[in-house]
Amino acid sequence: SAAVLRYREGSVLSSGTSGSLLTTDSSSVHAALTARGVLFEKLLLALNRDDVAGLRECLTLGADLNRRTAEWHNGTVVHIACRLCYPRCLRELLAHGASASTRDDTNSAPVHIVAQANRMDLLEIILGAPDVDVDAQNH
Repeated sequence: SAAVLRYREGSVLSSGTSGSLLTTDSSSVHAALTARGVLFEKLLLALNRDDVAGLRECLTLGADLNRRTAEWHNGTVVHIACRLCYPRCLRELLAHGASASTRDDTNSAPVHIVAQANRMDLLEIILGAPDVDVDAQNH
């Protein structure tokens, strides 16, 4: 029977499925991967709510900052913070080492997203990131 983890306001995520690539011998690896997935979901939830405290908690626990999300054009949490125009979350993500130069499936880096949104406050934050490519082009 699949273990069930409760997270995000009572919704349920099953940690096991039929046809899983992981065998029962690798249950600790499976549990670790499931925990990382749940942690990333919590990170996304905090980000969507502009919840800096929740975001910080997930980052402290080791959430993957550069993991891509299909729902957001295969972008990272930095892309999402830029698209949602959340400067506090963006600042927190970059302070924890998230990349400011990763491109999504539309070939956009975070700098392109904030420039297109005409958000100078976000642009200042992105330009302060150590890995930003100020010459990035997306055409």
